[in-house]
Amino acid sequence: MLGIELIREDPEKIRKDLQKRGDKEKLAWVDELREKDEEWRKLKQETDRLKHERNVLTREIAEKKGEGRDVDGEIQKSKDLLEEIESEEEKKEDLRKEIDEKLMKLPNILHPSVPQGESDEDNEELYTVGEPETPGYSLRPHGQVLEELGVGDFDRAAKVAG
Repeated sequence: MLGIELIREDPEKIRKDLQKRGDKEKLAWVDELREKDEEWRKLKQETDRLKHERNVLTREIAEKKGEGRDVDGEIQKSKDLLEEIESEEEKKEDLRKEIDEKLMKLPNILHPSVPQGESDEDNEELYTVGEPETPGYSLRPHGQVLEELGVGDFDRAAKVAG
């Protein structure tokens, strides 16, 4: 899986690689991922700011309680902040899932030596190891072998399965 850092720092490298692959659909994902990442980072900053604000407020509440002063307003504000933090965290988590889902579907970067082509025929065979083995018997499908050995009854299996 490609890291979001690479898309942040070198989106052109990703675009060129996707063009080499001929994957036009995913070309638009690069800009989309950058936008979503920027949005995620802003949400993270906002949630961090809200958490800091709540921590400061919690300390103030503790000090005021120690002095015997009324803290009802601060407690309500703290609860409101907590609700806002939870809401922002949920948005941030949903956005992170969207980003990760797209990142998992993006292919890795091709090695520079990989030829550009439309099909498997355009690939180059660089080398082979050993000689291809040619069996001295006829190859049969797995199902046929199972029936011949008497360990697979596909007619009965079809009746049971419906």
